[in-house]
Amino acid sequence: MASDYFRSGDTRDRLRENSIARSCTLEADENDQIEDVRDGAEIIDLTSEILSTHTNSFSHAAAFQSQPHQFQVGDILEIRGTMLGQYPVHFIKVTGISYTSTQFQMLEGLPFIRTRNMKGQLPKKHNEVCMMLHSRQQTQPFLHDQPILANVKADLVVRRRAIITTNSVYPEFAARRILQSSAEHLSGQLSQSEEDATLVCRWKWIIQFVESNRKTRVYEESIERISLEEVSQSQFIVSEQTLRNRWRGGRHRGGSWRYNDHSDIRRDNRLPNQFVESFRHRGQKYTLFDAFSGARGVSRGAQSAGFKVTHAVDKEPTVWDTYSINFPETILYKMSIDQFIQEVRDLPLRPDVLHMSPPCQYFSPAHTRSCAHDEENTDAILCCHELVRKLRPRLITLEETFGLKFEQHQDYFHSLIGDLTHHGYSVRWRIVDLCTWGSAQTRKRLVILAAGPGERLPPFPPATHSKNLADSLLPYNTIRKALSRIRPDDDMHDLAAASHFTPPRPRLEFDTQIGTILTSPGNIYYPDGNRSYTLREHACLQGFPICHQFRGTRTSIKRQIGNAFPPNTVKVLYRHLEKWLLKQDGVTDHCPPSTQLITIDGESADVVIDSGSSAVLVRDSDVADARLSSLSSTIDHSCILIDLT
Repeated sequence: MASDYFRSGDTRDRLRENSIARSCTLEADENDQIEDVRDGAEIIDLTSEILSTHTNSFSHAAAFQSQPHQFQVGDILEIRGTMLGQYPVHFIKVTGISYTSTQFQMLEGLPFIRTRNMKGQLPKKHNEVCMMLHSRQQTQPFLHDQPILANVKADLVVRRRAIITTNSVYPEFAARRILQSSAEHLSGQLSQSEEDATLVCRWKWIIQFVESNRKTRVYEESIERISLEEVSQSQFIVSEQTLRNRWRGGRHRGGSWRYNDHSDIRRDNRLPNQFVESFRHRGQKYTLFDAFSGARGVSRGAQSAGFKVTHAVDKEPTVWDTYSINFPETILYKMSIDQFIQEVRDLPLRPDVLHMSPPCQYFSPAHTRSCAHDEENTDAILCCHELVRKLRPRLITLEETFGLKFEQHQDYFHSLIGDLTHHGYSVRWRIVDLCTWGSAQTRKRLVILAAGPGERLPPFPPATHSKNLADSLLPYNTIRKALSRIRPDDDMHDLAAASHFTPPRPRLEFDTQIGTILTSPGNIYYPDGNRSYTLREHACLQGFPICHQFRGTRTSIKRQIGNAFPPNTVKVLYRHLEKWLLKQDGVTDHCPPSTQLITIDGESADVVIDSGSSAVLVRDSDVADARLSSLSSTIDHSCILIDLT
């Protein structure tokens, strides 16, 4: 049986098969190496090393070690010279005490790190700490992820510490402030506070990893605020309603958009025990603000999932006409993010969800040389901080190239995460294979979810498609299926305008996925090898519905399509988020009183509606216009057609 922890040092041959939590001894393994993984999956080294130390730096440690070690489970201990991967471990909460064969005392515990040492992912605040929770991803649903614990030798203990665990936002309950003006006094006070003041833990850093071929790959990470349930002392609990009201002023349970009702956001003053489930109003929706909107891939997918796209912003003139023709009711700000923030300084905008897709070309693996827009693109990602401060959404989604996770771009990535946590947002991120959410492409994207103060951080939606039909999932989408809805007379499907190859190029497989569609997809062509794809075929392969229109030159339209977050995968994500928000709000989606309800969406091409059906719900506005005429001749007057967004 494989070991349940990473082994080294004196405990190299010890197995903890029956432990409720796995553990690792924090010493170096010279055989472990970190690799540069070009598909964006990060390799981590969870073994750690004892750092070299200087005698004069640890006088407190020497004094502590000269006394008998009477540690207890639950103690918070400051430790020295310990690393977990690339990060230092500053404290542990003791969960177990054991002895080696030579009677050397070993302490097992949950590791903590000072927030200032997290490379900018959390605010650098004095005596603020974060739990470090590393766990293997479990394949069996009945197994629970247990965090890996640190095994530390007792002689590395510096001192005992006190800690407050709270779900409040900084600076509530923070360590006392230093008021002396003298630099010398300030330095001395900070040093004393560093050693003696109570620690405060508001965050947990969760890394889920998988192991294969003796390598440890990060599967998913999150930096989450401590939840109310995790706070054991009631005096350090702040209600979620209070946190939410302080941050954004409240919420509309069930969605901020109501048909013919544009009322302001309401402060939530209900007590926790006043939680009563209710129904949504007819036409009520959660709202989306789409930043860096481009050709409206996110807006199209979110609208298909039931969201109301109320506002968008993009400074690129070539996408404005495409936007306006598809979403005439949405307010489009034709300007940069910084200009938008100045323009609407006094306008109280509070969307339920904010999506951001900053330009990603600079961080893309395909970006191999400098260009004129590099500085512009990197500046865009740094604007997110002020945009979040202005809009204060309940949830945030962000999509980027997985190249942002490469080592050379880590400063930008850590800054982005830090911009969100600075405002109290819990953040989760993962590199997603979009084919598992229905894309016909072998495309990977970095997807980030964030939840504001007073909100619960949603998980990622489960896969909807798989290669081997595992767990009764749909088969992967294919080129053939993605193109099957195109008719000869569809707009942008001009075969004469496509490039024809003489001699033909090698034939490709129809019933498989296409490679990632880029902004200049010259190496992608129709599988018979005779021609390039038409613009409409490009759009369908990118997940756009037939009804989505494009405006601009052929080159501009190709760029709009290639830059888009595939709408069919966005729909999967946003349906999941809508269900999550409804659950958090204690609201049930509105449905007509019916014993038989047929739901039609973009994939319901073969649905048969008979005269016995009492209601038809068209949830996907992408197909509403296309299906309405055929439905009206198919169903009788006893049927109801509702929710045509």
